[in-house]
Amino acid sequence: MIVSKKRRPAQPKPLSVSVVIPAYNCAATLPGTLDSVATQTRRPLEILICDDGSTDGTWEYLESLGTNYRGIKLKVLHQTNAGAGAARNHCIAAAKGDLIAFVDADDQWLPKKLARSVEVLEAGNYTFVAHDFYAVNAHNQKTLWPCAQNSQRRDWLNRGDMRTHYYYRGFVGILTVVMRREALLAAGGFHGHERYGLDWECWHALFAAMPNATFTVFAEPLALYALSPTGLTSKAFARLREREIHLARYARMAAAHARATVGGPAGYWPLLFTRGWLTLQYEAASVFLKTHQPENLAKLLLRAPFAWAMLMARIFRNADTQRPDFLS
Repeated sequence: MIVSKKRRPAQPKPLSVSVVIPAYNCAATLPGTLDSVATQTRRPLEILICDDGSTDGTWEYLESLGTNYRGIKLKVLHQTNAGAGAARNHCIAAAKGDLIAFVDADDQWLPKKLARSVEVLEAGNYTFVAHDFYAVNAHNQKTLWPCAQNSQRRDWLNRGDMRTHYYYRGFVGILTVVMRREALLAAGGFHGHERYGLDWECWHALFAAMPNATFTVFAEPLALYALSPTGLTSKAFARLREREIHLARYARMAAAHARATVGGPAGYWPLLFTRGWLTLQYEAASVFLKTHQPENLAKLLLRAPFAWAMLMARIFRNADTQRPDFLS
């Protein structure tokens, strides 16, 4: 008598992770970032770093590392200075992992960051996940940024819908994101012609390409974000202008999603856009007040009505709705 053995069902292949790091003049901080990736309890498939035209020895340091960093495959790329978005796109185009995880070259991850992120993503079958983090100042003092808590805030515009809320109040730190690679390919990568608010813009390009994309933010602080003393004030108005354009670019899409998800009155997009625009003005004003810049505060107030009117006109004309594929 022949007894056939039952075959065990094939186990799904574990999702692999590619880590993407844009690097610009970060020779002093990049080793700490790399060590935080190498000491993860769930090790990534590879680390991809694109040097963005550094002049401080970053490129020379990267060249010295070879093709392996503490047992993890390392790919080093180089470009003339074009910004973090273009640097990330170079890495994404060369990545082989099922998932992409982001960290900048002056930030760090805590050891369970990748393990917990992949667990949460797989459990909920999400397109991407994010989590809380600590902001660390020059004196090594940590402040918790409760991104998960902020993501759950309700008001009469979002009525509990996280994606609607994210449109007008960002609460996702890029150093916390782990995302399916095919979603980034569908989005077309990061905007290669802009330099500020690129993660917010990219995630909304993803929502435009994949309307059914889902995400969550979980309440575990698993990363360290290095606060820059000049990060909020340097080129403040250039940063503000680009973020305003991002809001205008996706206003109609965000309103269509919100009305389908939580309902809303006719003409919903001006409400969503204005709510987000006011948040940007408030953030800029807070920085100018804190850093004692009355001249910039006055400039902000004077430009406000003209900026709002021009952006509203931009949305009415459906300007800037076609976004190139920056990965092609």
